[in-house]
Amino acid sequence: MAFPVRGSTIEDALSKRGCHASPPSNPVINLPNKTEAELVEIRAKIALAEENMLSGMNGDALLYLGPAATLTRRTAIQLERT
Repeated sequence: MAFPVRGSTIEDALSKRGCHASPPSNPVINLPNKTEAELVEIRAKIALAEENMLSGMNGDALLYLGPAATLTRRTAIQLERT
């Protein structure tokens, strides 16, 4: 099932505090003309943009494949030779 993200209940679920698509990052940004407070704000905006991109928040839709417990992940494909 595919469905839009923006304006849906999934948008709220994806943006819940403590819910991350990947470990939160701490981008290293050094701009000589900015104060430390401005750098903190810029880092927070970059981290939010990264989270939105990785979580699918910026996508047109998400594809639901089922509960996470039923999904498997395989890093390599093994082919049998006959």
